[in-house]
Amino acid sequence: MSFPIYKIIKIQDNYFDQLHSIIFENTNQSRPVVFDTLSLDIDQQREFIGLIENYYLSNEISFKFPYPIYVISLHENAISKIGLIKSVKNLPGFFKDRELKLNVKESGALSKNSMLQIEIKNVDGTQFESYLKTYSQFHKEIYDLEMERKNYLDVLNRLKRKSTL
Repeated sequence: MSFPIYKIIKIQDNYFDQLHSIIFENTNQSRPVVFDTLSLDIDQQREFIGLIENYYLSNEISFKFPYPIYVISLHENAISKIGLIKSVKNLPGFFKDRELKLNVKESGALSKNSMLQIEIKNVDGTQFESYLKTYSQFHKEIYDLEMERKNYLDVLNRLKRKSTL
């Protein structure tokens, strides 16, 4: 099994003809997928983004699990729930191609990957996403409180320094 690196699919003007071969249920089950729509004009990009989003939402398939789907587009991220980026350089670095060979520990973890993919596929994506949002909200709250605590400590230290002068 190979390391899950980005699968970049370049979308051409005649994408309606190839839509069924591009988008299918297991598109993002074994690796993250990037749709490159920069060869399309801006209106076609928006239409393609809408088609992808509608397909995944209507079939209740997650475009975030087990691997994310990204669209390279000139549009802003606010128009879609799918991750929109401006260029390949903006992709998260975790799934970028590696030049190095995997070590023994990484190879062992990678062999377990296929079983985990099957388990994630069987999970309800919307339920899991709501759990992740709740979980992340708690961590954001902890982070905010920690930043507030550090700020108060900083103010206290400055007051102590001024009082000793």
